[in-house]
Amino acid sequence: MPIPTPADRGHHSRVDALFARQAALTPHAVALVDGDRVLDYEQVAERGRWIARLLADAGVRPGDLVGIHLDRTAELPIALLGVLAAGGGYVPLDRSHPDERLADTVAAAGLRVMLSDAAERPAWTPPDTRVLTLSPEPPAADDPRWPAPEGDAEAIAYVLFTSGSTGRPKGVAMPHRGLANLLAGQGPAGLGGPARTLQFAPCAFDVASQEIFTTWLAGGTLVMMPDAVRHSPFALVDHLARHRVERVYLPVVALDVLCRALVSRGTSLPHLRDVVTAGEQLRITPTVRSAFDGPLAARLHNHYGPTETHVVTAHTLAGDPADWPALPPIGRAVPGATTLVVGPDGAPAPPGGTGELLIGGAQVALGYLGRPDLTAERFVDRPDHGRLYRSGDLVRLGEDGVLTFLSRLDDQVKIRGHRVELGEIETTAAEIPGVARAVAVAHADASGHTSLALYVTGDFPDGTAAASRVRSGLATSLPPAMLPSRVHLVSELPVNANGKVDRRKLADTAVGSPR
Repeated sequence: MPIPTPADRGHHSRVDALFARQAALTPHAVALVDGDRVLDYEQVAERGRWIARLLADAGVRPGDLVGIHLDRTAELPIALLGVLAAGGGYVPLDRSHPDERLADTVAAAGLRVMLSDAAERPAWTPPDTRVLTLSPEPPAADDPRWPAPEGDAEAIAYVLFTSGSTGRPKGVAMPHRGLANLLAGQGPAGLGGPARTLQFAPCAFDVASQEIFTTWLAGGTLVMMPDAVRHSPFALVDHLARHRVERVYLPVVALDVLCRALVSRGTSLPHLRDVVTAGEQLRITPTVRSAFDGPLAARLHNHYGPTETHVVTAHTLAGDPADWPALPPIGRAVPGATTLVVGPDGAPAPPGGTGELLIGGAQVALGYLGRPDLTAERFVDRPDHGRLYRSGDLVRLGEDGVLTFLSRLDDQVKIRGHRVELGEIETTAAEIPGVARAVAVAHADASGHTSLALYVTGDFPDGTAAASRVRSGLATSLPPAMLPSRVHLVSELPVNANGKVDRRKLADTAVGSPR
């Protein structure tokens, strides 16, 4: 059964209610595959209801936030469903993040309850946070009634914490209506039918919610993947083939890695129909072009959208891959979303013009959790378009209405699909003993992949060994995607005529060996 269109169900549905409807329609269809474990929709619904009751018994009430600290097994997506069914919103706590980062997230979200599969209570959890351990075995008995929590489509479905310029992560609160509209918009993009879909994205990345719920609300099968597979391109190819995966959502870097593996091995993936990429600017490298001209017979979709709005534009590349542009456009607004390109004066840009992209419609988040100041700065009201999110992205509005991404208007960049604010890295580095000042710079290599370099000044009597010490210090507070690939010790930071750091000259001033 294809996902209903926005007109069929509007933006007033809760995601858990939509899942319950699908489970009632296809109770015995396969919903989830995790190694040898296979669950149908009825079994997933049963497990989700049990988790919802577990949370309710622990005092979770509609509107409460629940932390998710789980390995990437079948229990993870079911736990997200259970939180929604209890009327709560989920807050992912990625296990790859350092303890300090996780503790900050728990505090910022005010989490009173957390779901975990850890053998022991994590040391970073505050004493007043209740940690519920999920048992691997299903409950012995089940109440077949689906929970009917209070709250409508404006209730928070999830909160994702992203990089903040002050060194303080900010939590983006996304309501059910935003996620439901995203799911409904898959149909017009040709992604609405049931498909065997890989669960690739980390839970703390908004694409994970897209993978999970677009699959389940269409009656498809979600295929889990071990972490070991994620780090081996050839193992990924084998996993996709073995499980006959039909749809994958990949960040741009992972797409390039997959294409390299396919081209070098000469392997085809005949079941793969759709490859969806997002997270940073798509570049059609020679390897990507060769893969889609040979072993990959799939369609390539370019999605765009910040965490504050999820996917708002989409473009499907068509025709001969040899004719694809090196930098494809990000396309047009998906159903339920609106886009507005404005110049520095706030006036709408004409066709062919450039400007900042403002985003409106059903998919705009509620704002930043507990940050009314920042919410007011980034979410604005315009009499002619209503509430809009200022993306900070510079785009070109084509004569045909198609949007093309040009650059960021600030120092925020995308690293392997994760949004990184350079200011947070700099603030964290400045707290390391011996560091006087730090400047983070994003560098793009010849293939368009972005990496980070950090330039620091200060008192470093041990010379280049300090570079390793600085990077180790960063690793205690920042997630892997935010760690610089190179740390350079510099005697001073070059400045331009305006007295600002001249980042372009930094590469010529390094006196220490990179680490």
